[in-house]
Amino acid sequence: LRRFDEYGADLLLLDSSAPGSGAVFDWALAEGAPANRRTLLAGGLTPDNVGSAIEQVDPYGVDVSTGVESGPGRKDPRLLRAFMLNARAARPVRYEGDADRRPFDWQEEEG
Repeated sequence: LRRFDEYGADLLLLDSSAPGSGAVFDWALAEGAPANRRTLLAGGLTPDNVGSAIEQVDPYGVDVSTGVESGPGRKDPRLLRAFMLNARAARPVRYEGDADRRPFDWQEEEG
């Protein structure tokens, strides 16, 4: 993490050592992430732990896959809804950065 700035990347993905496995990323490792760079947190996130993960790591965004599945490759709408509600509750403040680089909001598009 200390060498992140050497590579000129726009985003730092924090994931477990086995991506896609559902293994939980050690959130304490994120303490060394540069504060001036965006981080995307992945690795074993579920509806039950996403709030704590966001509060501890303070990422730009989160990534989920197996944590909202009812079976291999089958997304569960109830788990996905719970994940989104818990993620939003952990950080209710909306993005206030550059309007051209803010995250896409499909609800705004529906108007």
